[in-house]
Amino acid sequence: MAIGIWRNLRLVIIDSMIFICGLLCGVFIHRSTQISDLFSIYFVIQFGLWLTVSALFMKYSSLQRPGITRMSWILFLCNTIILLLGTFGLNQIIPNHHPAHRFFFYTVFFSTIFEFVFYGFFLSYLAARKSGLWEAEEGRIAADAAGWPVADSEHPSEAEAESTDGKSGQILTMDMRSLIVQEIGENAYSHLSKYLNSFISPLLVVYTTTRFNIQSQPLESYGTVVNLARINGIRYLNKYFETVNAKLQVKGLFIGRAEVYSTRKHRILRYYPFGINYIVYSFDYLLNRVFPKLPITKQVYFYITKGHARVLSRTETLGRLYSCGYEIVDEIEVDDLLYFIGRKIREPYYDNNPTYGALIKLNRVGKDGRIIGIYKLRTMHPYSEYLQPYIYAKNKLREGGKIRDDFRVTTIGAFARRFWIDELPMVINLLKGEIKIVGVRPLSKHFFELYTPELRVKRIKTRPGLIPPYYADMPKTLNEVMASEMRYLKAYEKHPISTDLYYLRKALWQIIFKRARSH
Repeated sequence: MAIGIWRNLRLVIIDSMIFICGLLCGVFIHRSTQISDLFSIYFVIQFGLWLTVSALFMKYSSLQRPGITRMSWILFLCNTIILLLGTFGLNQIIPNHHPAHRFFFYTVFFSTIFEFVFYGFFLSYLAARKSGLWEAEEGRIAADAAGWPVADSEHPSEAEAESTDGKSGQILTMDMRSLIVQEIGENAYSHLSKYLNSFISPLLVVYTTTRFNIQSQPLESYGTVVNLARINGIRYLNKYFETVNAKLQVKGLFIGRAEVYSTRKHRILRYYPFGINYIVYSFDYLLNRVFPKLPITKQVYFYITKGHARVLSRTETLGRLYSCGYEIVDEIEVDDLLYFIGRKIREPYYDNNPTYGALIKLNRVGKDGRIIGIYKLRTMHPYSEYLQPYIYAKNKLREGGKIRDDFRVTTIGAFARRFWIDELPMVINLLKGEIKIVGVRPLSKHFFELYTPELRVKRIKTRPGLIPPYYADMPKTLNEVMASEMRYLKAYEKHPISTDLYYLRKALWQIIFKRARSH
């Protein structure tokens, strides 16, 4: 009973917020001095009528039972009665031509639209969750206190694993293998078999979205931790990764899975009929991708959803792991899920103020080797900065000295980079005197260390620039980029002003007439 009351209360709170949005739309569309003078009275009357009729017709109890027909009928009936009662009441106390009539109509009209939109998506979410499209995973242990037993020596291991403390090359019992296959399927197990069939002991296998089920394990450390639950349902994800890190031996393996943004989109589009699928996907993206990142909606989102079904990009998933002390050994996409194998290499980085907004501040090497914060518009998914060594090792560089096939860059980000929109905030650094108009591009510490010692010494003798010498001769490889920068820096040492003017003229010519673009 208490749970039912709590659910009704949550719907009342949400419905109240919807009504207030409709009221604000009414105020915006129909501005009137007469309304402004009596706004508080109108608000109390309309809000009281809204909640009273909704409660009398048990709207909030009915909406907890999924069904698009039931929802449409209940919303239409309640809001029609509210409109009729409100209009009748206003006719008794004020003239027909009074602005309050139109103000009341606009409020009910927009509130009804917002209700249908919100509850339509809400019921789609419940139906998808029931079918397994959204997996709301409760914490449940699938391992005993000492970890799962290993098979006897009659079964040889497929590969030898290395461990600092635990035994290497241990293999699963048939019972354990059957349980894992039951949860993730034979196809996924076959892709993970080289890690599961030869694990570092002790082994801990869990199916949980809570840190408690990791912290409460009796052993001080494990060689391998496997979580079969999707990490999308974990509320404080970094804290969870940090907890697993604390339970792992150095070089121990952490195996988990996630539904990432790209595969989730394909699942939703396949699951629903054409037309409806794109509507559901749009709401899903807004609710589960945008809302958790905005400070103004973040708390409301987690209050309603408890963190279940949050959408993570591939970049964010792997970047969070790197930030929490792991390196990625392997990543496997199977059955619309991303399976990751991380190895503990260090203690976590603790970033108390992660940024998800459009404006970001990146650490770059400036004059005298000092780290400066370069302002840019976000073009990559969150946590991209932690993946730079991983992406470089995996994809290497393409023309222009930038990483090839960089999946960290968003679609909008690629467009912004092509037309330098992302670099507009660097004007702030220019005004602060941290960079100049023409100069070598400010580099991250990782890229800076790829340069030759001689070039690194010359680079930190001067401030980096907004327009790099890259556009003067358009180098294609990293070696050509370094040669281009060396030529610029040697010329700048002799004739600073004339060198910058020469390179500025060359860059503008390449950009305007030869359509040179950043990528």
